Amino acid sequence: MAQRADHDQPTRTRGREFFQLAMVVAAWTVVAGVHLFGVRIANLWLLAPVVYGLVWLLAMVATTTFVVIAWRRRRRRRAAAAGAVAIAALAGGGVVAVDWTYAYAHGQFRLHREDFAAIAALADAGGLDSDEYYGALLPDDLRHLSVTGRAAWIGPRGEDRSALFLPTWTGIPDGGVGYLYRTAAPAHDIGFDCFADPCQVRWTLGDGWQWVG
Repeated sequence: MAQRADHDQPTRTRGREFFQLAMVVAAWTVVAGVHLFGVRIANLWLLAPVVYGLVWLLAMVATTTFVVIAWRRRRRRRAAAAGAVAIAALAGGGVVAVDWTYAYAHGQFRLHREDFAAIAALADAGGLDSDEYYGALLPDDLRHLSVTGRAAWIGPRGEDRSALFLPTWTGIPDGGVGYLYRTAAPAHDIGFDCFADPCQVRWTLGDGWQWVG
């Protein structure tokens, strides 16, 4: 019985180490996810920095805990500690280097391209005409594309409102960032009035859609 217990001990140790390393990877994945949806999280205003701080703290604690535990064990475990440090360095550097707004804007458009097409069809048919400041209320299954659940008509300052705007972030009291729809794609140097704040077309996504901010 004692021999069997001794035999099972290395297996349990490896299992714990694998779990701890998985927690490190998961923590840094959460950090990346928060940055990916950062433009949405920004709507939390004062709570947004708290969210960022908590996930970074979680990742650093998970990494440090794994490194300390692995380093205190036998020499061969130190390779695992070095691996965890490398993961943290690469993940942290990658998070800082990536343009997450670009990734979000293009990723969401590709993922929900059919929903964007449905909104464009509604706009072209006059189904989203509204005098409301934040625009017409979208159908239930399409509201996830706008932080307000609405689609507003906007335009260059002093000109007719000819572009449909789906805000992903809105300021208090003014400003907005999000998706813009026009049948004729504007040049990147055209400015728009996004809820009383100037905004520019940053990227053309396709099918008449752009990202403004």
